[in-house]
Amino acid sequence: IEAFLNHRIDIVNSNIAALADYGITATLVSQLQDALTDYLAFLSAPRGAIVRRSVNTANLKALFKTASAHLKNVVDPLMVTLRATQPDLYKEYTRSRIVIDRKGPGNGDDNPPPAPNGLRISGTVRSQNGNTGIPNALVRAYNVMQGPGAGTMEVFTGADGSYLIAVNELSEPMTIYMEVSAAGYPSQGRNLNVAPGQTYQGEDFNL
Repeated sequence: IEAFLNHRIDIVNSNIAALADYGITATLVSQLQDALTDYLAFLSAPRGAIVRRSVNTANLKALFKTASAHLKNVVDPLMVTLRATQPDLYKEYTRSRIVIDRKGPGNGDDNPPPAPNGLRISGTVRSQNGNTGIPNALVRAYNVMQGPGAGTMEVFTGADGSYLIAVNELSEPMTIYMEVSAAGYPSQGRNLNVAPGQTYQGEDFNL
């Protein structure tokens, strides 16, 4: 359509004076050219939307990393300072801080195996005296060689004290340091050797 119309617009412009008797004017040709321009823009809009979606999707990983770093390095330390003076606010924050993966359609498996290069670590944090699960305990894990930082993985335990650390990609086998902390309990930590594509269950802590 574009080539068809552009060719005829060129012919009309070349003979515009002779076509005046037929009501063909430069204004009319200009209107046709504007309509063609609008049509071409409309035609390319879906492709542009696909490109923008692709770019935005690619940026999500970096944006999540930035948001996570801000929470870990700025908001979380601030909320810890309020744990004693404003315990209700702190509890509401820790509950809201938990990231919930609302799974889409699948096979209904609540504990699926990790991706080929992924990693899954699960366990329960309990009170050593009462042997009951400790909710809202913070479980941290990081590469021993790199130390704590941007690559640190953090999750809070659920109401029963259970936790799950899920990583989509793990570049190579490594030793990670796992540390658990909860209000009113001394922190506890230990090393764990992990490898890509593996699941580690029963990594429990008794505080």
